[in-house]
Amino acid sequence: MAMMMNVDPDDLLGKAYDARVMRRLFAFVLPYRARALLLLGAVVAVIGCDLALPWLFSQAVDEVRPGGARRADALNLLGAAFVLTLGLRFLTMWGQFYLTSWLGNRVVYDLRNDMFRHLQTLSLNYIDKRGVGAIMTRIQNDVGVINEMFADG
Repeated sequence: MAMMMNVDPDDLLGKAYDARVMRRLFAFVLPYRARALLLLGAVVAVIGCDLALPWLFSQAVDEVRPGGARRADALNLLGAAFVLTLGLRFLTMWGQFYLTSWLGNRVVYDLRNDMFRHLQTLSLNYIDKRGVGAIMTRIQNDVGVINEMFADG
């Protein structure tokens, strides 16, 4: 006779990506859309700098040929552009990290507050049936995973 297993639905692994969950999570980002767009701009700027650096370096290598002072001027200009691009990349990377942390902290704060408010509306019967420990563990773990997502990218 087969033994029936009593499996808690919370213990079952879900999909790696769930569009419905992402839409619900995106609703917490919407109040901060200006900073989110700024973050997106910083990401694009970092990618642009990452693409520009090898191109500038290849242009500098192409300029190093036996030639006159004109070649040296072009090489100096490319060197200055390389240094400026590195500086811009540093600033936009810093902005990206700052905005990611700021946005993540705000979203997690709002999510925790909403979960706490929802927890207050649960019936005692539901809490008795599920167990306080299971509910609190679920809340802490889920919010912790979302916090790690923002912290680690």
